[in-house]
Amino acid sequence: MHSDPRAIYQEHLDEVNAAVLAHDPASILDRFTYPRFVGGLNGGYWQNSAEDVMRCLLSYSQRLAALGVTRIERVCLDAKQPEENLILGYHETYLLAGLQLIEEPFMTEIVMRRVDGLWKSFRSQSAISSKEPFFSSEAEGTPGPAPRIEEALDGVSAFDPFLPNQDLASKPIQPKKSAPPTDGA
Repeated sequence: MHSDPRAIYQEHLDEVNAAVLAHDPASILDRFTYPRFVGGLNGGYWQNSAEDVMRCLLSYSQRLAALGVTRIERVCLDAKQPEENLILGYHETYLLAGLQLIEEPFMTEIVMRRVDGLWKSFRSQSAISSKEPFFSSEAEGTPGPAPRIEEALDGVSAFDPFLPNQDLASKPIQPKKSAPPTDGA
């Protein structure tokens, strides 16, 4: 098990990518807290159970397949561990068909909590519209506002937030115009 927040964050990304591409979300349901918030620039929803996450990830993998996506590259750009059981990080996502980029890369922040020794995603918010074809458009949870980062801390209410744009819905960040990763990277 890793101790570096970036390595922990990247491992989580890689596990989710593999499960989504394999259409096997059941293999990673223990990697999320319940409830869990998932959002885009114009809102989001709460996934209240493993069943909500399963529906969401299956729908996501089907939408990606319909777009011709054969590869997902999510690259951790940075992650910090401001508290013992909390990781805040952000990454860039590349959706590819072979080496061809399907959509512009986009940024996502994830808040992870350590629960019973396992790192789990509590909140995921992407700098994309929820109207994008690869973002969930079905009711795969309960619509609602994004949780504050402090809610992930189980009562700890004040710390210096790591992410400069911690609320992507109100302060969107623009994706970098960078080349997708190659197989040799």
